[in-house]
Amino acid sequence: MRGLSLFAMALAVVVPIEARAQGPNCLSLDNAMALALERSPEIQLASADRFRAEADLRDARSVTRPQVSTFLRTQAGDANLTGAGIENSAGVRLSQRLFDFGTSGLERRAARLSLDARAQDVTTASNETALQTALAFIGYGEVTARLAVTAQREQFFERELAATADALELGGATRSELAEISARLADASADRYELEFQRDRFAAALSRRIGGASAPCALDEEKLSEAEQIGIVENVETALNANPRIRAANLELEAQELRARRAQRNRLPAIDVVGIASYAQDNFDNNDFGLRQRVGIDVTIPLLSGGRLGADRQRSDAETLARASDVQRLRLDLAESVEVSVRRIASLRLQLERRREVVARQEEQFEAASMEFEEGLRTLPEWVENRLELEAVRLNAVGARFALIREIIELQSLTSGLLPEPSPPAYGPE
Repeated sequence: MRGLSLFAMALAVVVPIEARAQGPNCLSLDNAMALALERSPEIQLASADRFRAEADLRDARSVTRPQVSTFLRTQAGDANLTGAGIENSAGVRLSQRLFDFGTSGLERRAARLSLDARAQDVTTASNETALQTALAFIGYGEVTARLAVTAQREQFFERELAATADALELGGATRSELAEISARLADASADRYELEFQRDRFAAALSRRIGGASAPCALDEEKLSEAEQIGIVENVETALNANPRIRAANLELEAQELRARRAQRNRLPAIDVVGIASYAQDNFDNNDFGLRQRVGIDVTIPLLSGGRLGADRQRSDAETLARASDVQRLRLDLAESVEVSVRRIASLRLQLERRREVVARQEEQFEAASMEFEEGLRTLPEWVENRLELEAVRLNAVGARFALIREIIELQSLTSGLLPEPSPPAYGPE
């Protein structure tokens, strides 16, 4: 926790981040996200889905590859038109798909697209993990900056409480003034306890994600501000083209369209060449087995399925419509979120400038109020209210600043710019 306090000092509102020195062993935001990616259960789950999709692709490819099996067979029944008998045989069956009107090819292409979609899901999980890590990183800094401002208020009232107590003994203050200062001090202490709890909560969340406590570096605000250099249209286009969730949805739509085309061909025949080699014995007449070899063509044509084939086609068409609707909805939602985020960044930037101007003016006002209080031109309650107003505008500036940083991070996540080179770790066999 003591190391993490460096991050709070780096993000204090009184001194800009650029003026702070960074420790040689501090943890940058990029490194924190990289550590979180290595431990993320969400990425492991998405990777498991990708490996499952790899198995589906292997299964789809196997249809057009040679199939070899062995068999042992004992059967009794008619051996010819005039007699019956018992036959025992053992052998090997080899089959190869010759032609199926492209249904197996459509299934392979659909499985390939689904695999690509699952890879995009891994990237989506990586972006979400990085975003949550960054928000915890920023949240810790914001709470610590607020804590620094609140600590100044507590120190101020501690000094005033001691001065008022001394003045009370000399008759220069009243008990009501002493009680008011004591109440203000207690209120500041209570606020500090709450902020310390929130700071520890963000620190715990960050340490769980990265696998241990470390001293974070100062945020590179210049790097973050790059997201503000392009307009709404450019950001929306970038998001629609680069967002992995949109890419996955588009790939799944293409895969489903191929499956719908395959379902339209489910009544077409499939042609296989089949070869069988076996040793057989008839009627237990002797212990000699005879070699049998057969080669033929199997043609499978569905004739009657009780409506199952038609239901498969209808279900596939409905799924295609649902996938297309999902893509359209995701694109609309993403475009709206990006546009709102860009406008929000512009608004927060202007707010931050005004908040800092208010802080400067309020500091001048409080300095003048302090001089008036010393000269007896302002009462103690009025002076205390001036001090509280100064803290309020400082906290507002802190909130505006970190709201801007947080919004930029979220915009980068939407446009897939949060991770410069998304390279999620692989789990399991390739």
